[in-house]
Amino acid sequence: MGPSLEKALVNTASKNVENWQRNKEKMGEIWQKTGENWMKMGEKWTKINPKITQRILGLQQ
Repeated sequence: MGPSLEKALVNTASKNVENWQRNKEKMGEIWQKTGENWMKMGEKWTKINPKITQRILGLQQ
Protein backbone atom coordinates (compact mmCIF):
# COMPACT_ATOMS: atom_id res chain seq x y z
CA MET A 1 0.00 0.00 0.00
CA GLY A 2 1.41 3.37 -0.98
CA PRO A 3 1.82 6.31 1.40
CA SER A 4 -0.86 8.37 -0.35
CA LEU A 5 -3.39 5.56 0.02
CA GLU A 6 -2.52 5.17 3.70
CA LYS A 7 -2.92 8.91 4.21
CA ALA A 8 -6.30 8.85 2.46
CA LEU A 9 -7.47 5.94 4.63
CA VAL A 10 -6.35 7.70 7.81
CA ASN A 11 -8.13 10.90 6.74
CA THR A 12 -11.30 8.97 5.93
CA ALA A 13 -11.22 7.15 9.27
CA SER A 14 -10.66 10.43 11.09
CA LYS A 15 -13.61 12.08 9.33
CA ASN A 16 -15.79 9.05 10.09
CA VAL A 17 -15.01 9.36 13.80
CA GLU A 18 -15.76 13.10 13.77
CA ASN A 19 -19.04 12.55 11.92
CA TRP A 20 -20.04 9.69 14.21
CA GLN A 21 -19.52 11.82 17.31
CA ARG A 22 -21.46 14.75 15.85
CA ASN A 23 -24.29 12.51 14.65
CA LYS A 24 -24.44 10.80 18.04
CA GLU A 25 -24.92 14.18 19.72
CA LYS A 26 -27.62 15.18 17.22
CA MET A 27 -29.48 11.89 17.73
CA GLY A 28 -29.34 12.40 21.48
CA GLU A 29 -30.94 15.82 21.06
CA ILE A 30 -33.59 14.40 18.72
CA TRP A 31 -34.47 11.56 21.11
CA GLN A 32 -34.66 13.99 24.03
CA LYS A 33 -37.02 16.29 22.11
CA THR A 34 -39.09 13.29 21.01
CA GLY A 35 -39.44 12.18 24.63
CA GLU A 36 -40.40 15.68 25.71
CA ASN A 37 -43.04 15.86 22.98
CA TRP A 38 -44.47 12.48 24.01
CA MET A 39 -44.68 13.68 27.61
CA LYS A 40 -46.47 16.87 26.52
CA MET A 41 -48.90 14.86 24.40
CA GLY A 42 -49.55 12.54 27.34
CA GLU A 43 -50.27 15.48 29.63
CA LYS A 44 -52.66 17.00 27.08
CA TRP A 45 -54.40 13.65 26.61
CA THR A 46 -54.83 13.28 30.37
CA LYS A 47 -56.39 16.74 30.64
CA ILE A 48 -58.65 16.31 27.62
CA ASN A 49 -59.77 12.74 28.30
CA PRO A 50 -59.56 12.07 32.05
CA LYS A 51 -62.21 9.32 32.07
CA ILE A 52 -60.61 7.44 29.21
CA THR A 53 -57.19 7.83 30.83
CA GLN A 54 -58.50 6.42 34.11
CA ARG A 55 -59.97 3.43 32.28
CA ILE A 56 -56.71 2.79 30.44
CA LEU A 57 -54.67 3.04 33.63
CA GLY A 58 -57.16 0.80 35.39
CA LEU A 59 -56.80 -1.83 32.68
CA GLN A 60 -53.01 -1.72 32.86
CA GLN A 61 -52.85 -2.51 36.59
